[in-house]
Amino acid sequence: MIFLEETTTRLSLAVIFRDATDPNVKIPQQAVSLVATGIGHQPYFHRAGYWLFLDLQAGLVNLSWKSTQFEDGTQGIDISTLPRLAPIVTISLAKPPAP
Repeated sequence: MIFLEETTTRLSLAVIFRDATDPNVKIPQQAVSLVATGIGHQPYFHRAGYWLFLDLQAGLVNLSWKSTQFEDGTQGIDISTLPRLAPIVTISLAKPPAP
């Protein structure tokens, strides 16, 4: 009989969006919606501005984002190439061209 079971959660990927015109400006959560395909769950948003992915399998993760203030986009990230202790990816978003 098992009374106590140990579980471990590992940070696999952290994504932060920055404004391409001013890298010091973090883009608020309300301005971007992030979707990762093929992982079975959606990321958690940390109030510091990071989208956190936990316990992902090694390999390619396809991210796509939509925004009302910035250009939409997609990017593939190979998790196995990121540093294990700091798997952080910064994505710079550009404003859409003026009509």
